[in-house]
Amino acid sequence: MREAMRIESSMHVATHFTSGEGSSVKQVRREAAHCRQVDRREYRALMAFSVTFFLLVSVVTRVLPRGLRPLATTSKERESCIQEARRAALAVVPYAFEW
Repeated sequence: MREAMRIESSMHVATHFTSGEGSSVKQVRREAAHCRQVDRREYRALMAFSVTFFLLVSVVTRVLPRGLRPLATTSKERESCIQEARRAALAVVPYAFEW
């Protein structure tokens, strides 16, 4: 759905630009900047939600042995709950923007 909206938006900009209606380069750049700003906001919101979710999972699973924790690293170093949550969110969230 997100990709369809992005394609539709870029097609709108392209037809708008080539049809002569408001064919200002500044306007096209402004619309592109707006799209990037919306994408940034969505990414940050998704990261905030994901880190919060994974933080909850990390805190709850701390009572389990290290080998059974879903977010624990395989290295010997200990991570804080926040580090585990952030690492898990950074591993998962970028895939949401590939579609």
